[in-house]
Amino acid sequence: MSEAGDALLAALDSAPDAAAREALLAGRPRELLEELHAAVVYRKIVADIAEKLAAERGAFEAFEAELDAAADDDARLKLIETARGDPRRGEDFLAEWAFQRTASAHDWSRRYVALIRAEGAP
Repeated sequence: MSEAGDALLAALDSAPDAAAREALLAGRPRELLEELHAAVVYRKIVADIAEKLAAERGAFEAFEAELDAAADDDARLKLIETARGDPRRGEDFLAEWAFQRTASAHDWSRRYVALIRAEGAP
């Protein structure tokens, strides 16, 4: 982001209310407003991802605790099969749990770029 964009974004963040934010935006060039829009979209995506990961982390930790407490591999397999049929967990839960346990930094980077593109950010 440009220096002007950074400065305006900081001013908008510290503005006390919507009226003050509107005054800061009045008369700004279109390019700067588009730059701000991209920054806001980026912030929202990052916040949404962080919120989703935090919520999932609790569910994954509970599942991992169940697996750790299982007596043997057969019991762990039974827990996984039970999770597969559980409407609160299911295939998507197990796929995400497996991804988060084994993903490399490159895997996370590819996922992040795909999420950004899906949100329509530039």
